[in-house]
Amino acid sequence: MSRLFFKLVYEILSGVNDKFEVVVSNYEELIDPFLLPELIVQDLALGKGREVLGRYSEDVIVCGDTIVYFDSKPLGKAKDRGEAFKILHEMSGREVYIYTGNGILTKEKIIFEVTKAKVVFQDISKEEIELYLVDPKADWMDKAGAFAVQGKASVFTTVVGEWETALGLSKAFLQENLVKFNLDN
Repeated sequence: MSRLFFKLVYEILSGVNDKFEVVVSNYEELIDPFLLPELIVQDLALGKGREVLGRYSEDVIVCGDTIVYFDSKPLGKAKDRGEAFKILHEMSGREVYIYTGNGILTKEKIIFEVTKAKVVFQDISKEEIELYLVDPKADWMDKAGAFAVQGKASVFTTVVGEWETALGLSKAFLQENLVKFNLDN
C-alpha cells in the first residue's frame, strides 16, 4: 500500500475523530468478477475489518475497500505499462464508477454502507497517456484502473459525487455513523 493512501486515510479519519490508529489488514483479497460491485466491496471491506477485529477485539474498527468498475466489470491494477495504456485509452472520454465499501464494526455491532462516485475522463490523446505513464511521479502502477483521482490523473479526471468515496473511505458515512459507537473524542 502506498504512503499516499495512508495519508489520505489519516486525513479523512482526522476530520471525524482524533483518536485512531491505522492498522493494515492481513486479509487475502479474492475478487469474484461475477458479483455485483456492491457485493465485491462488501466482501472485501468486511473481510478486512473482521480480520483486524480478530486482533483488536475490544476496539471499534473502521474498514473500507474500493473497486473501479468500467464496462460492467471490475478493473484491477495494470500488470505493466502496455496494459495501463490500453485501459486508459479505453476510458478516454468515458465514465467509470468507484464503489467503496465503508464499515464500522465491534464484537457486538456492524454498520456498513456502499457509496459510489462517478469519475468522468476527458478525451486524452495517445501522446498524453504516454506522457502520464512515463512520468515517475504518476501513480498508476499501484492503482486499480491505472489511475488515482488525487494524483497526476487529476488533470484528466473529474469526480462526480463524494470525493472521499473516490479516495477509498466515505467521510460522510463516518461522520454519520461513528457517533453510534459512543466514542469519547
